[in-house]
Amino acid sequence: TVEPPSVDFAFVSPRLLPDGTPDVHYRTACGGQKLRDIMLQGYIDLYGPYDKLLLNCSGGGECGTCIVEVVEGGEMLSPKNEVEKEKLKRVCAQLPSSVHS
Repeated sequence: TVEPPSVDFAFVSPRLLPDGTPDVHYRTACGGQKLRDIMLQGYIDLYGPYDKLLLNCSGGGECGTCIVEVVEGGEMLSPKNEVEKEKLKRVCAQLPSSVHS
C-alpha cells in the first residue's frame, strides 16, 4: 500500500515558557489536512498575547495569525486556488517593495 504524503512541522508559539525558551510543538500533517486545524486540535495557542476574539477569523485567511512559512517540501503543496491567489496579491501589494523583491 502507498502511504499518503505527509509533512512534519514545528510550531513556535508566540508565548515563551517560564524559563524564557520558545514553546515549540512538533506535529505531522497528512495530505489534505489544514495546519490550523491540527494546531487547534492539539490545544496549541495560535494567538499568543492577542485577543482571540479580535484576531480569530476561523481560518478564513483574513487575520494572519496562522500564517506559515514553508521552508522545505513546497512541491507537496496543492496549487493555489483563485481565492488564495487574490489574497496573496492583496497582501503583497501592501508590503514594502524590499520585502518581496
